[in-house]
Amino acid sequence: MASTAPTAPSIAYVVPLRIAWRRTQLLLLRPVIPRAWLVLGFAAWLAGLLEGTGGGGGHFYPGKRTGARYDLASLQRAWDHLLEHPWLAAGVVLALLIAAVVLLALLWVSSRAKFVYLAGVVSGHAAIVEPWRRPRTLGHSLFL
Repeated sequence: MASTAPTAPSIAYVVPLRIAWRRTQLLLLRPVIPRAWLVLGFAAWLAGLLEGTGGGGGHFYPGKRTGARYDLASLQRAWDHLLEHPWLAAGVVLALLIAAVVLLALLWVSSRAKFVYLAGVVSGHAAIVEPWRRPRTLGHSLFL
């Protein structure tokens, strides 16, 4: 008696790729509409503001020694210096507050722009203003 082992379902890779390629051609390539490219590119850039995919090319690697050594005595000297110069401490606090506000603003814009980009790709209509207004509650919930 032969055993009938269950066979793994086959996964079709080509069909979804063909569908995606046709959709890309309809949206961006036939005909080439520069406005659609610019609007979707701008929406994608806004959506990825804080994603960390900007390249950069920095040479800092976590775990690599950079030569700087901080011990308790140097931290104590820095703290004493801040206490001796209250204007410097106020400047540091103000700079941190400004950085936090800018970071939150960028996060809010990026959260809302993700839905603008998604709406442009799904609907095939490249726009910024109308998709920015429509999913307002979803964009705010993603931000939060």
